[in-house]
Amino acid sequence: MTALNKVDRLAHRDGAPVTGLDDLAGLDLTSPLDAPDAVLISAARGWGLDSLRSRLERRLAEHAPAAPAPARDAWPARRVESSIGV
Repeated sequence: MTALNKVDRLAHRDGAPVTGLDDLAGLDLTSPLDAPDAVLISAARGWGLDSLRSRLERRLAEHAPAAPAPARDAWPARRVESSIGV
């Protein structure tokens, strides 16, 4: 996965700055990277971070090995005594 940061510094052809991720839709964005799954973000402004987080969570879930359940006797029972005299 590729995250392209600093998209808040992009501008329209007339020099007007972009005002949000929705504003990027009107730009002709070409990337030197062959990254069809790229996520556009601006860490400084918080743009696209929820999308990045969601994609990361999905990607990690897809590639994470299934965790085995701990054995019942893996954690020995301990007796805890109260210090309040009850």
